[in-house]
Amino acid sequence: MNRPTKAQTTAGFNIDPHLACLEQVGAQQPRDRARIVQCRTAESISLDIILLKKLGHIGKDPSSIIAKIAQTRRVLGHYQLTGPDVIAGANFADTIGVNGWPLEQHVDGDVKWTWIEHPRGFNQLPYRMLVVKGVDNLFVAGRCASMDHDAQSAARVSGACFAMGEAAAVGADRAIADNCAPAAVSPESVQACLAKRGVYLGRQGDSLKVFSEDLPRGIE
Repeated sequence: MNRPTKAQTTAGFNIDPHLACLEQVGAQQPRDRARIVQCRTAESISLDIILLKKLGHIGKDPSSIIAKIAQTRRVLGHYQLTGPDVIAGANFADTIGVNGWPLEQHVDGDVKWTWIEHPRGFNQLPYRMLVVKGVDNLFVAGRCASMDHDAQSAARVSGACFAMGEAAAVGADRAIADNCAPAAVSPESVQACLAKRGVYLGRQGDSLKVFSEDLPRGIE
């Protein structure tokens, strides 16, 4: 199934109606295809059953079945991760975790892979990409964080999203403790807390740790 995947990054919160249109079209396409399957099937099969088998659904209501949408709107942060950052295995002084997934670009019904060229196989994720520019008290983690189209095709996967989400939580805790805006939080204090929790930051001298019940769970 061909699907519209690329739209221009929206700065801040000025909503681009083109993105909303892309999402609506992407959600409708699976239902259109499922109706074709339904019409061609000898037995009477529920449209919702066809979609559940193919796509799964969000929520308990079968009417909420939608396509798995890989990319929607993104915020503009104090740093925007780029495709070249991913490919080069970029380092950042304010790293809060790593991403090892390559660029996964969906183009004309196919997937184009562009692998990370750095021999270590990952890029660092900067704290600044979680901090929204122009908003004093907001973090955004996951696929909507500050990234361009190409970088988002890599860092939208679970591992990077886990790293961003944990770092955003720690950053929020530090902002409250220090009575300051997220942008004013010391990245070093966030890194110290993450490292204590066993997060791999990808710096020289850092080591991967096997999960243990002894690792601290709460933010300290």
